[in-house]
Amino acid sequence: MDGSWHIVKLVLVAICFVWIAVQILAMRRLKGYRKRRSMHVFWVVFILMMVSDWIRDVFFFQNPAAARIGMLVVGIAAIVATALLLRILCSPDARNNADGPDVDIEGHIRSLKLN
Repeated sequence: MDGSWHIVKLVLVAICFVWIAVQILAMRRLKGYRKRRSMHVFWVVFILMMVSDWIRDVFFFQNPAAARIGMLVVGIAAIVATALLLRILCSPDARNNADGPDVDIEGHIRSLKLN
């Protein structure tokens, strides 16, 4: 890589670290289907990273443009994933954490009704 690609690579690595931090926060705070959605986002970006690494390892010496395109695709996917996760985390239901059937709106555990 030459020229400004070193700067682009550092920016994309920083974006991926931000995505990982937001993903960890989402895994710890979310419950139910929101947590499943965040895990789907994780797997999509993770698979894109693995494909990009594979492209770089296989084609880097023959075609450096393929490695650059793969890096850009993963960076854009990480930006989109971070935006999706932040939207999920900032939703009103996620703030109340009232996703499960055993929790009421205030976040208290519901009592069992044995009648």
